[in-house]
Amino acid sequence: MTPQQKKWLDDNRAQGYRPLGVAPGGAQWVRTGMLHPDGTFELRQGRARPAVQAGSFEVGVLQHRGAPDMAGP
Repeated sequence: MTPQQKKWLDDNRAQGYRPLGVAPGGAQWVRTGMLHPDGTFELRQGRARPAVQAGSFEVGVLQHRGAPDMAGP
């Protein structure tokens, strides 16, 4: 993880963003996108997948089914 990626995650952690992993039962990933090495975030729009660059990784917000938004109000 680059310093720019860490800064973006730190700045957006209150919204619930974190690196994607296996979603536990009853949960799903929402607001997913690609976090690039320069710290820019490219939100996934519909079925279109963001560009993948060397050093990029996917991030998103984990949401439990039935809950409007696990990131808070």
